[in-house]
Amino acid sequence: MKFFKATAYLGLLLLILYSCKKDNSITKTASSPLTATISRSIASNGTFDFSPTVKVIHDSISISGTYIDNSNANCPSYVNINLMFKAKQSGSYVINYGDNSAGDYCSLNSFLYSTDSSHSGSVTVTQLDTVGHIVSGIFKFAAEQEVPIRYGGVDTTTGSFTKLSW
Repeated sequence: MKFFKATAYLGLLLLILYSCKKDNSITKTASSPLTATISRSIASNGTFDFSPTVKVIHDSISISGTYIDNSNANCPSYVNINLMFKAKQSGSYVINYGDNSAGDYCSLNSFLYSTDSSHSGSVTVTQLDTVGHIVSGIFKFAAEQEVPIRYGGVDTTTGSFTKLSW
């Protein structure tokens, strides 16, 4: 019986130690909002607070955000925004669809808008802490409708992300 109790206690101790293991993943949902004002969209114009996710691989930073519209309880809708750019330090960076950078926006009615060679924008990184894994900055971009057809564009202005962690 003592052997069974000792084995059970050892198993419980190992379970507790394993569950307290540090998370070393590179992607985490951030605790601070990602905010942007959208205009010229066929739908979903206004200022949105997105729930952000940050992913960093080497010097490539990807920030994605989702806004959930629960006004229709039977069918919630989603608005998504994505930024991808390369940054090794604080500064201003161009986002278009080349040089591994992009800005995308998907409206409530599933229209996808993307930056391209003639519709671009910028990201200004005001804080990039690669040791503490924190990034802050502002952004804006113009994007052309890609899906379902090319019919107009969207402006994303006064965008900001504050102390997002990865």
